[in-house]
Amino acid sequence: MLSQKEKYDFSQPSSSGKAGFESFRSDKDGLYYFHFNDAEGLALLFSQGYSSMKSCKNGLQSLENNIGLRERLDYHTEGKAHFFTVKAGNKQEIARSRLFESEGEMEKAIGFILEEVRGAAPAVARAVPAATAVAEEEAPAGPSKFSFRLDFYKPGAEEPLRGRIEYALNREDKLAFEGVDLDKIANFLASHLPAEGKAALETARPRDWKAEEAEVRILREGSPAESPIFSSDAAFEVQMKVDARKEKAEAIPYELQVYAHSLEEGSWVLVGEKEGRLPQTGRASAPVMAMALHPGAYRLVATLKLHEKERDTRIRGSRLIQVC
Repeated sequence: MLSQKEKYDFSQPSSSGKAGFESFRSDKDGLYYFHFNDAEGLALLFSQGYSSMKSCKNGLQSLENNIGLRERLDYHTEGKAHFFTVKAGNKQEIARSRLFESEGEMEKAIGFILEEVRGAAPAVARAVPAATAVAEEEAPAGPSKFSFRLDFYKPGAEEPLRGRIEYALNREDKLAFEGVDLDKIANFLASHLPAEGKAALETARPRDWKAEEAEVRILREGSPAESPIFSSDAAFEVQMKVDARKEKAEAIPYELQVYAHSLEEGSWVLVGEKEGRLPQTGRASAPVMAMALHPGAYRLVATLKLHEKERDTRIRGSRLIQVC
């Protein structure tokens, strides 16, 4: 049986020579791999081999979901060298870094990856003229960037969805809540943002944050699914029904979005969406694409937005499924 280290091919150079993610098929063993390359285009982070490109892309998505969580990073030493590994919520190793001469060099590499994954250009050290340095010293105090971490989780199969938001610059500054409580999330954001940020948040806030609850049905070929277990290539629909008072109303424009929340990794993936006009049956459906999901347990969270004349109404519901 191969050891964890033997599952990697550290001799494989970058195939693109560019910074960021790349995926490729190895000529040596025919397996699929992905790298994360540094600013010089050299492989910085290596994946294990996958039997298909689809599995490789799923592994890459899992890495993006977990690399920003410090508890998913493990630090190691090999002689005097340092390296780190990234694991998923199920403790399975996803990727392994190259060797670094010092822990500081390793931390710098992790910071570069996080900046790239978040879509921001990494900071580059450079000499600063004296006049510029003085100007920076005289700049008003206070952060110019505000970062937050938002997590959702299920304490138990029968317990309600819970959430937690944390101010990244101070890990002790956090707030727990139950469900998708947008009021509490918005108030927490507003308590940390400057005046212009609070104003923008208030402008963006919808008039109706609260959502009605409704039953979610899963249909397979137009009929209710007999089992909550689906393969990753299964085709099915999520359907929601509005209350009786809206059934016979004039056809109301609607938007239906369906997210899959992994109960193991905590990630959220948009797996279905549809726009249309509500039929007289009062039922709105959206096709679901499960191919982007790893095997595991998920809660499908569906949100139906009705664009009525007086105001928008949001209706939400959820169902547990198993992807194999």
